[in-house]
Amino acid sequence: MDFSRFLDENRGSWRRLEQLIDEVENGGLRRLPAEDVRELSRLYRKASSDLLLARDLGTRADVVDYLEAIVGRAYAIIYASKRLRGQRVVSWLVRGWPLALRRERAYVWLAAGVFGLGILSAFLMTLVDPDAFDHLVPSEYAAYYAEEPENYRDSRFGHMKDAEAARFSSMLMVNNIRVALRSFVLGLTLGVGTLATLFYNGVILGSIAANFAGWERSLEFWALILPHGVVEIFSICVGGAGGLVLADGILRPGRRRRLASLRERGSDALVLVGIVVPFLIFAGIVEGYVTPLAIVPDWGKLAFAALTAAGLAVYIAAPWISAEDKAAAARATG
Repeated sequence: MDFSRFLDENRGSWRRLEQLIDEVENGGLRRLPAEDVRELSRLYRKASSDLLLARDLGTRADVVDYLEAIVGRAYAIIYASKRLRGQRVVSWLVRGWPLALRRERAYVWLAAGVFGLGILSAFLMTLVDPDAFDHLVPSEYAAYYAEEPENYRDSRFGHMKDAEAARFSSMLMVNNIRVALRSFVLGLTLGVGTLATLFYNGVILGSIAANFAGWERSLEFWALILPHGVVEIFSICVGGAGGLVLADGILRPGRRRRLASLRERGSDALVLVGIVVPFLIFAGIVEGYVTPLAIVPDWGKLAFAALTAAGLAVYIAAPWISAEDKAAAARATG
């Protein structure tokens, strides 16, 4: 390729890239319109290719130096922003979410209380009257838990191969995420739908637990529930707490317009429930691959559940966050 032609064909895009770089360096990437950000990325890739071609053509040193300079500046902008986004995610996981949980702790406790009330009431009702099970538990669950099996693990899981375990895990993830997100979204019903969802899911668990208690197989039941259930139940309660935060924005707008209040509290709720999906993915993997293992005894599964609960407790307590920050988060809704 002729050097003059190469220069004429590409000089305009280099100048445009340099202009975009100057705008970002002077005003920050956030001020750049979305279409200009996409153009910056495209022109960076093109200039990188042009730089390689310029070196191969043996063009003038000043042109190569110029291209190296703008490609280097563009690289610093693009990849620094990616590192910054990664740092924000880590900061939210390590600091932002534990503080959000502390700010909204009253709603988390309320959600957990309603869920627990559903468990306790259904457990007692089913113990007193076993026929209540058929009225409290939907048919898809009753198929597994209505009658005592000879071997519960085999009756539920069979002998799953890896592919079957993966499908089972995926199904559980989707279902649990659906329940948690439903609890969250139903906060828009002034919290009524959220509370009903939490209570009913507690009823299902309590009624099934009562059946196993009646069969004198509670140890086996909880050994098969708690390894994944610790994180799963907590996540559903957090999703419900997010729904109650939405309801708070509607019911208690203060001096703000109701829509503005909902927008603000909705932002708080999204920060809170942001942890739910990764937590439930973890719970689904455990339920698909760890819970069915016949080689792990019941005490081993309960020990795993205890370790999971301890890890979750440490994460919630977040001892790496200063006491002043925790106190400020507690006062925010106190």
